[in-house]
This record gives sequence, C-alpha cells and structure tokens, in this order.
Amino acid sequence: MEILGGFRLRIIGWDRRYDSYPNKEARLLFRDGEFVLCISKRIPKPVKHIPKGVLAVDINERQVVAGNSEIEYRLETAVEKALHYKRLAENLQKKYSAPKYKAWIRKGIRKELDIFTEKRRT
Repeated sequence: MEILGGFRLRIIGWDRRYDSYPNKEARLLFRDGEFVLCISKRIPKPVKHIPKGVLAVDINERQVVAGNSEIEYRLETAVEKALHYKRLAENLQKKYSAPKYKAWIRKGIRKELDIFTEKRRT
C-alpha cells in the first residue's frame, strides 16, 4: 500500500468477518513508530428476535420446577434424604461420644457413621 508523501506500508492482516459490510471511515495513526490503519465499518442493527415461547425454571431447596403457562414439571431434590442421614449421624455421635463406651463399640459406630456419610453423598 502506498500513501501520498512517498510512504510504503505493508498490510499485515485484518479481520475478514467484516469484509461484506460497507466502509464508514478510515484513519491512519502513527503509534510507537508504526503506522496503523483503522477502518470503521457500517454494521446494521440485528433483526429483533421474537421468542416462540417462554420457559421458566425455579430452583429451590426441595424441588426444581420448570414449565410455562400450560405445562409444569416438578422434580424432587435429594436434600431431605441428605438431611435425614446427617441427623442420624449426629445423633449417633452425640450418643456414643462418651468415654464410658468400649473401643469395639466405638469402632462399630465409626463404621456406621461412614455408611451414613456415604449414603448422604449419593
């Protein structure tokens, strides 16, 4: 590319996505010892999207509700089950934490607590 005044410029690259749009204005800038050509494009506003329908989703602690004005889906979550196993484990810990219980009882209780914890995670 050659400009008035005898400057020869090399075009390094440009974004080809906007080649189909008409040019608006061009500015030649001199930054840090280099020339930069900035070209503005005239891009039309996008067509307004009209939705076909609406889907509402409500996520709560006990259930997930999805649907629109005609159909409604309710999906239960596993929070109640997890809380149940947590309460069972806490009650066992509270009951058998005293030093009066023998080691073999405590070992069995620990195994049962592990079972409750595993069930709570699934």
